[in-house]
Amino acid sequence: MTVLDNIQLSAFYTLLTLWMLGALVTAQSPPHLCDECQCEPNREAPVTVNCMCDQKNLLIFQDHYTDAMVNATHLNISSCTFLSLPVAGFGRAPRLHYVEIKNLKLFHLVPNVFPNLKRLYIDNVKELILNSFTGLPGFESLIILRSKMNELSTDSFHSISTLKEIILNQVYIGKILSHGVDADFGDEDLTGEDEGRGTSFSIQSSKISEIDSNALNIVNLRLFQMINSTVETIKENGLNISSNTVNIISNRFGTLLSNQSFIFSANYIQINFNEFHYLPNNILNSIYTPNKVNFLHNIIFDLDLGGFLLNLDFYFVNFKYNKILCNCAPNKVSYLKLNHNFPGIQINNETELIVDNFCLSHDQISLYLFKQYLINGTMCSGDVVLNDNLSDGTTETDNLIEDSSPQMGHNPSQSVISGGSAALERRGALEVMVALIVLCLSVRCLRY
Repeated sequence: MTVLDNIQLSAFYTLLTLWMLGALVTAQSPPHLCDECQCEPNREAPVTVNCMCDQKNLLIFQDHYTDAMVNATHLNISSCTFLSLPVAGFGRAPRLHYVEIKNLKLFHLVPNVFPNLKRLYIDNVKELILNSFTGLPGFESLIILRSKMNELSTDSFHSISTLKEIILNQVYIGKILSHGVDADFGDEDLTGEDEGRGTSFSIQSSKISEIDSNALNIVNLRLFQMINSTVETIKENGLNISSNTVNIISNRFGTLLSNQSFIFSANYIQINFNEFHYLPNNILNSIYTPNKVNFLHNIIFDLDLGGFLLNLDFYFVNFKYNKILCNCAPNKVSYLKLNHNFPGIQINNETELIVDNFCLSHDQISLYLFKQYLINGTMCSGDVVLNDNLSDGTTETDNLIEDSSPQMGHNPSQSVISGGSAALERRGALEVMVALIVLCLSVRCLRY
């Protein structure tokens, strides 16, 4: 046997040995779900898959990994710097109904990556990108906590009638674009035993910089609620909600750009304990309900008092215990002195409106008492303007609303300055002119 033959034979036995060792290792080791992470149980056909990174590693699912998840029902992914899901999605995992994503720097959910999804839970994602939830026939629950979305794009939520709950809690959204949420949940007029069913949409402790025109068009909900949240800007038709119940509680609103910034149609509507930087005159006329709307305990910084109250349908709005920035602006003074300057004019429910609502000042005097001070000349009697400030216990607005309110003394009587008969006559003439303009703009005050 030649030297060449010996070399070839040695190489053959070496390759044979390596092949046998590889086969033995393969026989003893089940296929891995992924090689760039730690997934447990890391075996074929698990029921629950838990994948965790150490904030440095990548988590990359290749398409062939999904073959090992044919019986998986739950997928939990956490603590990854970068997550790459299979291009073809998890269509080969028909039982994968529950997905939990936690503690990621970036998560980009592309359409149909989880075609059999029932529940998606997202918590603490630094940058969340949602493209579309369209085409998920079994999708029932979406919960997003402590996450940031720079933008909710058009058609992010479209044809999602199967959803039963949507919860956004401690979520920051830079902008919701037009038609970002378009959905009809078909739960109109739920009563009695059916009232507990249907879909709820909840925004809690969150901040939204801008809601574009026609951004949220949601029809036939069981419950829509926005609680303890901040919205800087709402454009026309920004919130167009049809629901059995609407609760807008303890929020801070910056600029409402239109009388139709929000349009609510519901059986029960609560708008209470909110702060409004600016409230348009006819904003409550875009609310439709067979019952009385509760508009209670709100703080309103900028309000055309005359235009607002003259357009308020008192029989359908329970407008009480609100605090309004009072000053000597003609649009406030002229309304409160209207039936004093024109005794024949009767304003419906004026007494209830001004007795049960208050000035936003240290003493929080009622509008009724403010009116009496105006009439007897102890306020706004000269060139001195009555200014209000927040009471000591009022909270900040988290940079949403700049505190531009001038200072005012703690006692209304300290603002009493007699301006002389000439000043009174000049101001009286101005008030008469403004009152006539108000009368021309609103015929609703001409009721006897």
